[in-house]
Amino acid sequence: MPLSITLHPAGSSVWPELPEDHLPRPRLVDLLMQAAQRRLLLLCAPAGYGKTTLAIEYCRARSAACSVRWLSLSGTDACPGQLLEKLLVVCDGSPDVGTWRVGSPELAARLRQLLSQAAGNKPLLLVLDGYHLARGPETDLLLTRVLECLPADAQLLLICRQPPDWQLARWRLSGQLFELPAQALCCDQQEACWLLQKSGLGALDSELLALALQRNQGWMAGLRLLGVAARNADSAALQRLIAEGNWAEEYLLQEVLAQLPADMQVFVEQTGVAGSFTAALCDWLRQADDSAVLIERLLQLQVFLYQPDGDDSYSFHLLLVDVLRRRLRRDRARWRSLCRRASDWYAEQGAL
Repeated sequence: MPLSITLHPAGSSVWPELPEDHLPRPRLVDLLMQAAQRRLLLLCAPAGYGKTTLAIEYCRARSAACSVRWLSLSGTDACPGQLLEKLLVVCDGSPDVGTWRVGSPELAARLRQLLSQAAGNKPLLLVLDGYHLARGPETDLLLTRVLECLPADAQLLLICRQPPDWQLARWRLSGQLFELPAQALCCDQQEACWLLQKSGLGALDSELLALALQRNQGWMAGLRLLGVAARNADSAALQRLIAEGNWAEEYLLQEVLAQLPADMQVFVEQTGVAGSFTAALCDWLRQADDSAVLIERLLQLQVFLYQPDGDDSYSFHLLLVDVLRRRLRRDRARWRSLCRRASDWYAEQGAL
C-alpha cells in the first residue's frame, strides 16, 4: 500500500550559532568546501565527534554564496508527515495542508517547486541535523524523494550517527556523494592539545599528554569530558584519572549503550572482556554462531567499533572497553567465566 502523508500546520526551526568554545576545524571545512558541488554530503559518526559544529562552520563558509536552510530533527520526526511538515516550513514558511502520497508525481512536483523557491537566486544548501533520530523505512523513502527533487545546483548535508538506508551505492557510483566518517572527524594532536588547553590542562607534561591522547583516540567529547573532570585535580590524581578512563563513563552509558537495541547491548557487554576480538572469539564467548552478523550491525550503528584495514579483528574505543569491563566486574562470576572462556580460546589458537 502506498505511503500517504496528511499535513497540518507546523512550527519553524532555527539555524544554531557556533558555541563560544568551539574547536575551529579549517582542515575539515576545506574538505567539505572541495565537495561543494556534490549533491549529498554525509557526516556520519558516533556521539561527540563534533559533527554539528563542523556543519555550522561549513554553513558559515558557504552562507554568502548559498541559501542555507537548517532543520534539526527529533524522535517525533520519525513520522514522515511530521518530517515533511518541517521541511515545508523551513523551506518557505507556509506548509500545505492535505494528504500526499510519497511516490506520487504530485508530491514530487510540489517538492521541486518548494526547493527551487527556497533556493531563490542562489544554490540551496539544505541541512538535516540528527537524522538518526528520525530514520526509518518511511522517512528514508521520503528523504530519497527529496534528494531526487533537489535543484541541479543544490546540496543536502545530512548529519547522523548511523548511515541512512538510501541506496548510497548509486550516489557513490555517480560521484554525487561525499562522506566524512568518524575516522576523519577524530582530533589530530594539535586539535587535541588545543581542547585540553581550553579546559585548563595546558600544563600537562609530555608523558601525561601522550597518555590522554592515546586513551581518547581523537574523540572530541572524551577530551572535553577529561578537561571537566580534571579541572581541580593535582598531578597524582590527574594521572590516575587518565589511566582509569572513567571520566567518560556516564556519557558512554547514556549516549552509546542506552541507545542500542537490547540484544546489541547484551552483545557489547559480553564482548567487552576482550579489548580486541574476532567473530570466532565472540561466538566462543557467547556460545552462539551469529556474532559476525551482530558485528556487522554494530559497524552500521557506529558504536565506537573499529576494524583495522586488512584485519579480521575488531576493537571498541578504549574508553568504552573500560566502561564495559567495570560493569562486568560487578558480576564477579560472570566476569571470571568470560575471562576463562577467552583464555581457553586463545590457548586453542596457540596465542598464549
